[in-house]
Amino acid sequence: MARQRSFSVKKCIVLVAGLRAGHRLGIALFLPYFLPGTLWTKQKELFLLLAAALVAVDQVVKYLVRAGIPLHTAVDFLPGLDLTYVQNTGAAFSLFSQHTWLLTLLSGVVSVVLVICLGKRVLPHWSGMLALALLLGGAVGNFIDRLLFGFVTDMFATTFVNFAVFNVADVGVVLGGVLLCLHLIVFFGREGKKEPDKEETP
Repeated sequence: MARQRSFSVKKCIVLVAGLRAGHRLGIALFLPYFLPGTLWTKQKELFLLLAAALVAVDQVVKYLVRAGIPLHTAVDFLPGLDLTYVQNTGAAFSLFSQHTWLLTLLSGVVSVVLVICLGKRVLPHWSGMLALALLLGGAVGNFIDRLLFGFVTDMFATTFVNFAVFNVADVGVVLGGVLLCLHLIVFFGREGKKEPDKEETP
């Protein structure tokens, strides 16, 4: 894989600015979810907005990478992390690369199911809703790529360990999956239960 040390200053500034803007947007959207007792934990629209923001950041980063980095070229980005333009025809972290059409169909179905789950607040606690929003944003982000290009644009490559190249949507899927598992462990059997009505005393 070729390495490009002399990256265009203008393209580098645009790319880094886009990543930083996405980082700030993520902080602004995530912070209210850690404030219990607020309306943020009860508004499903805000979780759908979070999913949409994740999709937007994911697509902007992918566009900047496709426009500014040649295919299969690595660019120094952060210590331990390079930007590498890779076209992935598989699932997250390059799994099942020979079944693109099936993954496209599956990711579309999963996205619809997640939208329904968020809309109906299947997991009413904020942690469950946040997990579903992250999963939805990641699923839709990669679904758009598969539908439009037939592949998913990956760009983050770790240099300290041999690991598959990944993207923003993959991060959302992983974080959402971990949070969903933690949520189910903590709240399994608790959600949906109502306290029995107390008998009225004369």
